Amino acid sequence: MRRRLLSASLAIICVCLLWGCGSGGDQTMLTADAGGGITEKIIEPKDGDFSQEELEQYITAQIEAFQGGTVTMDSCKVTATDVEISMTYGSWKDYADFNQVVCFQGTLSEADTAGYDIGQTWLDKKGKPADQTVIRERAKEWKVLILGEPVRVKLPDKILYATDNVKITGRRTARINTVMADGSVPDSDTAADAEAEDETVTASSAVSGSPQAESPSVINRYATVADRYAYIIYK
Repeated sequence: MRRRLLSASLAIICVCLLWGCGSGGDQTMLTADAGGGITEKIIEPKDGDFSQEELEQYITAQIEAFQGGTVTMDSCKVTATDVEISMTYGSWKDYADFNQVVCFQGTLSEADTAGYDIGQTWLDKKGKPADQTVIRERAKEWKVLILGEPVRVKLPDKILYATDNVKITGRRTARINTVMADGSVPDSDTAADAEAEDETVTASSAVSGSPQAESPSVINRYATVADRYAYIIYK
């Protein structure tokens, strides 16, 4: 679960904006490139009295406080009605560390070595289970993206299989569904799954980084994924 640390002065802004006011991550896009870098883009309705300068200063402070990786704010635009923010991370590890979330990108063999479960049921776009023997045979060749948040994702190559908490929406796109503790899927996720293939959807998750010194507020944007990570296998 993503852990957000907000200063008191921006808590209201980020509750209403970056945590979506009930959007549930429907407009969140995470793009993974072939070299391991991660890009995310936020497009959210503005709900609060804040300026572009205030938001830029907050994000910049979070980046400057982050140590051990590369994080860049590519753009930040605030209008009377909307906010758009683009972020780039040098690697999937930078994304994981900066946002304090689960994220892994590499071959299936590397994921196995890292302690992730690659022996589970894999489904193709039509819901047909994969042959576990084939999965093991291609473990050093096929790659996997592992996340713990219900977001939209775009991969650098064709998606082959995913766990059952993922909806494959296009050749390279997928949607990680919110799964509640009782195993149910919220109506918002079910409706989103009915959308057409979405190779160009723009969206992203909220921005955060290292703890602020002054009275941080801890806020979780997303509902639980029932403590299950989402796995997406691609070429």
